[in-house]
Amino acid sequence: MRMTSDVVNKLADAQRNYDWGLIRIGQMCVSMGAMLSASRVGGWAQQTDQQQTFNAFSAQSFDRGELDFTFVDRPLLSETPMERAQSAAAREQLETPQALREVNYTDAEIYGTDENGESLAPATNDGLLAERQAAALRQQSASVLRFNGGLGV
Repeated sequence: MRMTSDVVNKLADAQRNYDWGLIRIGQMCVSMGAMLSASRVGGWAQQTDQQQTFNAFSAQSFDRGELDFTFVDRPLLSETPMERAQSAAAREQLETPQALREVNYTDAEIYGTDENGESLAPATNDGLLAERQAAALRQQSASVLRFNGGLGV
């Protein structure tokens, strides 16, 4: 993690306060639109389709909770290009299905899918020890092949 928990907590508090204000402003705007739509004065006498949207609400909509909404969770700071590159490089080093699952790959992404879109994951999954042993055996086999192939690597 890039930031200490103190910094994260302060930023999260600021974000919550900012979001609360934006939600209240949005609720006030809809309430005012509802009141103007109901009064049909001025530019609201001949209502456009957009203005008619406010007819679904009234001055009591706020009190009834009809204007409540929240924002989806979002990161406090977005990942930098260098962090994305480092994450991609780290994922390329993962060799076992369990390691790939730890970074949120699905079995369909790990094993592929058939023509019907069904995952080709095996019916039973090896345990962690078996996965590690299989990865070590693959590495050993690759080293032997390189040595015997005269690559000297």
